[in-house]
Amino acid sequence: MTPTTYASFVTAVSGLTITGVTRKYAYPPQSIGTADLPASFPLIPAGGDQPIIFNQGGNLGHVMRMDFVIAYEPTAQNTNQPNFTNTVTMMDSATTALRAMTRPTQGAFSWTMRQGIVTIGNVEYWAVIVSLEGNG
Repeated sequence: MTPTTYASFVTAVSGLTITGVTRKYAYPPQSIGTADLPASFPLIPAGGDQPIIFNQGGNLGHVMRMDFVIAYEPTAQNTNQPNFTNTVTMMDSATTALRAMTRPTQGAFSWTMRQGIVTIGNVEYWAVIVSLEGNG
């Protein structure tokens, strides 16, 4: 079995259709216009190989990790209650999309998410950051 490539992993996750996201980028954007918010994009992946044990086939010892960002409002707008609501809504929407997608790796696939701040250009944005991990 051929191992999953980083390119196919990033492409699969970047292609997610998440309710509420206005613009999907296949790479980290240099800037985002407010008309394009909320916007999603991947960050550079990481990974490595782990020892294969118990005759595990299919390169399932290969681990890939990636952060996927959904930026939704400049922090300078400083609207606390809507930021909280937007974060929870985006987390629910991202979870729904991730559960519905075809698994992007051959083995286990999992994720965690949190609120964070990302800088795009010179602008800070409130964001949901989804950390994904897959095997194979």
